[in-house]
Amino acid sequence: MTSTDDTRRTTAGTLAVTGAMVAFGVNNVIVRTTNFSGVVTASYRLFLGIALLVAFLWATGRRPTVEAVRVAIPAGIAYGGSILFFFSAFKETSIANATLIAALQSGLSLTLIGRFFGEKVRVPEFVLTLVATAGVVLVILGGEAGGAGDIHGDLLAVGGMLSNTVYFVLGKRSRERSDVPAGAFQVGLLTVAAVMTIPVVLFSGDVPTPDGGDWLRLLALAVGGTLGHLGVNWAHRHVTLTTASLLTLAVPVVSSTVAWFVLDEYLSAMQWVGAGITLASLTAVVLRAVRPSAVRYGEKIEA
Repeated sequence: MTSTDDTRRTTAGTLAVTGAMVAFGVNNVIVRTTNFSGVVTASYRLFLGIALLVAFLWATGRRPTVEAVRVAIPAGIAYGGSILFFFSAFKETSIANATLIAALQSGLSLTLIGRFFGEKVRVPEFVLTLVATAGVVLVILGGEAGGAGDIHGDLLAVGGMLSNTVYFVLGKRSRERSDVPAGAFQVGLLTVAAVMTIPVVLFSGDVPTPDGGDWLRLLALAVGGTLGHLGVNWAHRHVTLTTASLLTLAVPVVSSTVAWFVLDEYLSAMQWVGAGITLASLTAVVLRAVRPSAVRYGEKIEA
């Protein structure tokens, strides 16, 4: 493969992850608007996602496989945990608190990169990470958007953040070590996660039947979430975990902005400033991701 092809795939992978983060940011607000508990919403969303993705694969001449489910088991367990934790957190604490805690995944992921993948953080990306994180803090803590938090919901968000970090790492390792196509891998991932929700839902004793409006919300969650994760899983082979982790910082900005329009959660001037800082920093990260540099963190920088 030529360097031009590599650059194109890196660009496409970066755009795929960016689009996924926008979808996840919108989905966070949709979860809040459903009439079910977070656990039930998560279960419906996963099973609908399986149905949509399997239908798409069959329509395009591809088939899910047992091998894909086997390969996806480790990442699927972590993903199932993250979606159960986060959907419950969005119901119990403010979107502001939950998304800020979720954004901490970037820093945690960066501490694992060197150990698992041998990736190094370049000086500019390291600086941009700090700037983008500062912007996220301004977005979440700079005003009254999201309302009061709840300690139980905050702890659920911490569980979701830890689970999602493990999912990112295991998902990348699984994709790099197997030849399973992204679509089949995503079906396997959703299947493992969906099966995980069954005993949790049954234990909760809350299995309501959605009405028309709820079906639309659940369908939107399934479409946005499935396409988002499919894009991320495809991109794992073409972008570094560093880039993917940094781009997750866009989710709190998107969620807070959408919550302002949909839930009438007010964003202060400081939050808008924070959103601008974060988006500008992430734009710089994206541009550097498609223009690889030989300069690495800890290496001598030539004049």
